Amino acid sequence: MFGWANIRNQNLFVGVLGGEIFFFGFEKSLIIKVILFIDILALVTYFYIYYTKSWQYLLDKNLNINKVMI
Repeated sequence: MFGWANIRNQNLFVGVLGGEIFFFGFEKSLIIKVILFIDILALVTYFYIYYTKSWQYLLDKNLNINKVMI
């Protein structure tokens, strides 16, 4: 998905690709900061779910609900 945005009185070309938001404009540091922030947030979420085994709890919960319904 792509489009135009006006950020800090600058017309920027905005795109969303693979869950990452990036800006094409005059401030290249803004591009790097936004992509890095979203990537770091995604990695932290992934490792939190993986190491706390939250996905296993959700899976067990769903399986138990299905067993009760059968």
